[in-house]
Amino acid sequence: MNSGKKILIGFCIIILLLWIAGRLTNAIQFFALSASSNEPTLKRGSYIFSSNLAKPKLLDFICFHYNTQELGNQIWIFRLCGTEGDNIEIKNGVLFLNGKNVDAGLTLNHTFIMSNKDFNVLQDKFNPDPEQYYQIAADSFYFFTNEKFLKELNITGRKLIDKKGTENADVENIWQKKWNKDNFGPVTVPPGKYFVLGDNRDNAQDSRYIGFINKDDFAGTVLGKK
Repeated sequence: MNSGKKILIGFCIIILLLWIAGRLTNAIQFFALSASSNEPTLKRGSYIFSSNLAKPKLLDFICFHYNTQELGNQIWIFRLCGTEGDNIEIKNGVLFLNGKNVDAGLTLNHTFIMSNKDFNVLQDKFNPDPEQYYQIAADSFYFFTNEKFLKELNITGRKLIDKKGTENADVENIWQKKWNKDNFGPVTVPPGKYFVLGDNRDNAQDSRYIGFINKDDFAGTVLGKK
């Protein structure tokens, strides 16, 4: 075997060992997304890679361990929207972080109400995933999307916002406050905790529904997607 082949084989072995080490230590992780909780930014069925060596910054997507009674320990992915000492408040569906509107720079999905006529136009122009909509009456639909998308298709939709005081038992059970998904807080993130939200704001089991995330459960910062 000539020296060139030996060098190539050695290089491949090193890459393989680094790959194995990265996977075992969570230094490098790859995931296929099975949920739509972060659409439109991270689409269901796409792939992301992350690393626990990258310290997360506010508004980064992070991976963390979360234990459910039904499925056991899983890796969940949401956007980091608050670290210890940060003040969190959602007013009429808009997130304010330390008094600043941070949603203004993001493209987020919400629930929009649209007529049957507009929904038919949408179906003709775009083949929506069944998880994105459901019919609420003979002439109207709920559709999880964003204003930018509707504007591009020239479709009218009215954003559904839960008014302050509207009951939401799931949120209230966690926080013991009369809060809901669109009017939440204010609350300060305690030491050793994270506050996370999904970009698909009306279809995400995020910190509004599961509480703060322990920093010790952090598994990696999302570095890229495909």
